[in-house]
Order: sequence, then C-alpha cells, then structure tokens
Amino acid sequence: RAYNKDFSIDAARRHVDEMIIAGHLEINPISHIRGCTFDDAIIIIDEGQNLTPHEMRSTVTRAGESSRIFITGDPTQVDNRFLDSRNNGLVFLTERFKGDPNFGHLTFFRSVRSPLAEKAARLLA
Repeated sequence: RAYNKDFSIDAARRHVDEMIIAGHLEINPISHIRGCTFDDAIIIIDEGQNLTPHEMRSTVTRAGESSRIFITGDPTQVDNRFLDSRNNGLVFLTERFKGDPNFGHLTFFRSVRSPLAEKAARLLA
C-alpha cells in the first residue's frame, strides 16, 4: 500500500474527524458550493475527469484570495456516461489554462499500482 501501514484506517478517520471539528478541513460536494468563496484555502478536487466543463468552471471560480487548487484525475478513466476522454472537465481546464503563468500541469505516464493494472489500462482503453 502507498500509505504508512502502521497508520490504520480507524486512526485516519479519527484524524479527519479532529480536523473537521477544529475547522481545518471541510468536505463539500460540488453541488453545494455555488455562491461560496474559499479564501486562504487549499482546494482539492479529486477525480476531476468526472466533472463536466460547466462543473469544473463552477468549482475553480470558487477560489478566493490566497487559495490554491489541486485537481487530480485520469482523463482515460471517466465514469460519467455523458463524458469521455476528450470532453471532460479536467481536459477542458487543462486545455484552456495551457501556458497561463498561474497554472501548472503534470502528466504521469506510468502506473503506480501493478503491472496488471498498467496492462489493463493500456489494453482496455
């Protein structure tokens, strides 16, 4: 596993609960952030390839003063039946922001799971 095996799932849940109670962590569904502004925040959007371009725009425009956004995703692993590897929110954002000094983009070309997962991703694409 990629995480510390001495750090149990129960310990992780307790840690997350403590951060939420302390006000250091908020978890919000995309559908509930309309009208919000997140100042001095680190915003993490996981599985960005499953957002529509409209949802991506609505999410990224919530960033307030001194905020940073990190978006993860694999454009080839889309779970939204209305999207594909070319029209999803992650690809939309990447294409629109390409070359902007406020934007950075990393592409990983190798699987970090297993040889089987890497082969499946290649053969079943």
